Amino acid sequence: MAARFISLTAKIQEVRNKLPAKENSATILQNRVLVEAELDPVSQKQYVVLEPPGLSNNQADIDRLLESLSNRYPGLTVPLPLMNQIGDILRRSGWRVTATVSMFEENWRLVDVEEGDTTGKQYGLAVDLGTTTVVGYLVDL
Repeated sequence: MAARFISLTAKIQEVRNKLPAKENSATILQNRVLVEAELDPVSQKQYVVLEPPGLSNNQADIDRLLESLSNRYPGLTVPLPLMNQIGDILRRSGWRVTATVSMFEENWRLVDVEEGDTTGKQYGLAVDLGTTTVVGYLVDL
């Protein structure tokens, strides 16, 4: 099983090295010709640095995080299971986190909070369902 994992990891790295270096674009095959396509992912990452709570700012952790993201993502909602984890994540990371948000039916939703700045690590899977073939691409967004 470990050999398969290493092999898969090597393949992913090989594919990643072949990806175009351009920002917000990817090369795809269209009508048997390679063309550039603009990337417009439904999720975005935002690095956030919050002030630690104190006597002058005793607002709830989730409220301070939402307030810092509200200008860019109005009406942002948070699922309850993630809401329960945010306080621990903020404290472990020294109040420096990356928030991943995604658009769901016209509304922004917080889908993940990671320690530190991980904005440079966002991947997507592009799947092309053809009439006789199915092709998947790992894309560095």
